[in-house]
Order: sequence, then structure tokens, then C-alpha cells
Amino acid sequence: MQKRKVVTTLAPLRQFFFRHGHIHVPNFPEYETLFDLCNKLRMSRSQLSSSVIEELDGMGFLWDLQLSNELRWYYHYAELKKFYDQFGHTRVPAKKGEYKSLGIWVLRQRRDEQVLPAKSKKLLNELGFEWSADIHHHKEQQWKAMFLKLEAFYKMNGHSNVSDGYRLDEKLGRWVSTVRSREDHLDDWKKKLLKTVKFKFRDDIRKDKEATRQALFRKLERFYNKHGHANVPETYSDSKLAVSVAYLRQYPERITPAEKKQLKEWKFLFSEEIKEGWERLWMKSYKKLEKFKAQHGHCRVSSVYKDQPLARWVATQRIDKNHDKLPLHREKMLRSIGFSFYEDIAALQEKKWMLTYIKLLRFKKIHGTTRVPESFVDKKLVYWVVHQRQVKKRMKFDRRKLLDKAGFVWRVK
Repeated sequence: MQKRKVVTTLAPLRQFFFRHGHIHVPNFPEYETLFDLCNKLRMSRSQLSSSVIEELDGMGFLWDLQLSNELRWYYHYAELKKFYDQFGHTRVPAKKGEYKSLGIWVLRQRRDEQVLPAKSKKLLNELGFEWSADIHHHKEQQWKAMFLKLEAFYKMNGHSNVSDGYRLDEKLGRWVSTVRSREDHLDDWKKKLLKTVKFKFRDDIRKDKEATRQALFRKLERFYNKHGHANVPETYSDSKLAVSVAYLRQYPERITPAEKKQLKEWKFLFSEEIKEGWERLWMKSYKKLEKFKAQHGHCRVSSVYKDQPLARWVATQRIDKNHDKLPLHREKMLRSIGFSFYEDIAALQEKKWMLTYIKLLRFKKIHGTTRVPESFVDKKLVYWVVHQRQVKKRMKFDRRKLLDKAGFVWRVK
């Protein structure tokens, strides 16, 4: 029974042999089960049948564990040489990717540098192998090179607060963030250099933000004491204060409960409250326009109308619509009471022009000319003809083309 079990277990070893031409199974994670099987076979050799031993010998199985380990080392070394021939270095990534297993083996060589045989170290050195000291030196050189970039940034800007998304040098921005996150692991000589450019770590930045916040609220308090509210307008003389207030409104989630309470006491309005206030004001003007419509039968409020605020409001609605700034719900409400926007007015004017143009064609058909005399019974047509001559230079091309086609007389002696 035991014999049949062992024979069946040899199947994965046969597969490995047919694929690779040997059974020197490397100690890689993907071959962990097969590697353990080889060790079990060595320990149980005395219990194996002669046929199993004969088959293993035929595949070149190494019963001596020490010799097996040495051959496996050369197997990994051969893989590293392939990597070196392809990429020109031996810095094999060990965290992820297709070379993860080889990368783990490379890490072991660095870890075991002091106990590796001289011939193994010699072979690795022939590939320019980077030992722990080499990597440490390389990283320090890279760090110094990045610091020189930071120093240049400091001399140009007066500070070393490079943002993560610094467009001119994204690598420098990421490096600064990494340095901040590894403050507790920095060597003293690195911290000393960073002080020369007034580098700020996370705790320094936090304190700066707290100080800036306190200064902002002191300014807001003075503004409140003077104006009776804390709603600093965008056009305020202290532009920094105006921008800070806009920031508070834009990111209310970044305001602490205590700060919100204080702002409420200063009658500070957040974006939603301002929006609601503007909506109430808009509805108030809309109600006035409804009354105007009920009284006059239309919404054409003249610019010289006695209620100037309403006249300006009406003009603003047309301007906002023309610049795509009028919300859809407001546009629908205005149209529901017959309000005309610029495009509506333009369409109406075009319709009126074409109707009068047709009148002119009829006049010509009857009288044989487009010269409408001042004594003609249709005074609107008379005035229209005169107006066309007056606006000839600024007339739309399509209209002028139609008039020319009709034989319009532009100059009357």
C-alpha cells in the first residue's frame, strides 16, 4: 500500500523532469510542495522500493542534501544571469511581478553575504551584484541628488513645501512626501540638511495650519465687530481674507463643530444658505413680474420703467440665459408666464421683418417699383423702407441679399 502511494506521488516530479530536463527543484514559493516532496524522499530512502529509487536515479535525483542545495544555488544564479543579460543590473524586484521568486533569492544572498562561499560571491560580483552596503550607498546618493533639487526649489520660492502634484517636477513632490512620512527613520545628517531649507515635517505643517486658522478667525471676528456679520464679499480689500472665507464655504466638512458654532454666532452664511437666500430674492422679483404681466398683459419691462430694480432683474435673466447661467427651473418658470429671451425676441423680429418684406414684394408687383412714397397709406411699410436704408451698413447679409434680389432702391434723390 505504501509503495503504491509513493509511486503515485512521483507524478509531479516526472512532470517537472519532462519540462526542465532535471529535477533540481528550486526553493521557490511556486514549487514549495515539490521541494518538500524531494526532502521527504531523501529522509525515507531506506523505505522506498528499488523501482522508485531506480526511477529517481534515472532522472538524476540528488540524494545528498548539501550537494542538492549547491546545485540549486547555481540554478538560481543562472536565472539571475539571464535577468542581468536582459536588464543590465541585478536589482530584482522581490515584492511582486514575474521575478518575485528570484528577487527573494537575491535578498537572501545579501542577507547571507558574510557566510556565502568565496566562489559564490565572486560569481555574483562578476554580474555587478549590489550588496547591502552598495544599495545603501546608492540610496544615499539618490537622496543627496533629490535634496539638491529641493535646495534649488527653496532658493527660488523661499520655502520647501513642494506639493504632491508639483507639475514642474512630480518626482520631487513625491520625494518630499516620502521624506515627511519617514521622519522617524531619517539619519541625523539628513535632518540637519533639511533644516537648512526650513523643511517642514507633518507636525510642523499641522502647527502652521492651526496658527493660520486662528489668525483667520481673529480677522473674521474683527470684520464681524465692524460689519455685524462675517460674510466677507469677494471684492473685499483684504483679498486673502475673502479667499479664505470662500474656502470655508467650499469645504464645510473641514470645519470643526466648535468653529461652526462660532461662525453661526457671527451670522456666517454657508453656500447652501446663500443659495437659499438668492432663491428667495429671485422668487420675490418673479412675483413682481407676475403682477406686471397681470397688469400689462406682457413681460416686456422697459429699461426706463419706474421700478428700476425689476427692469434690471428682467435684463439680468436674459443675459444669464444668453451665457448659459440661468438654471433650467427658472427658465421654465419664466417661459410659463410668456417671458421672452434674446433668442425669442430675435426670432420675433425676424418674423416681423419677413412679413414686412412680403408686403414690399406685393407693393412692387402692383406698382413696379420698391420706392414706397411717403404718402402711401401703409405707414408702417413707409417707415420700414426708410429704416432699411438707414441701417444698410450694419444690416445682416441675408436681409441685404433679399432686398437686392427684390430690386430695392437704396438711394432716393
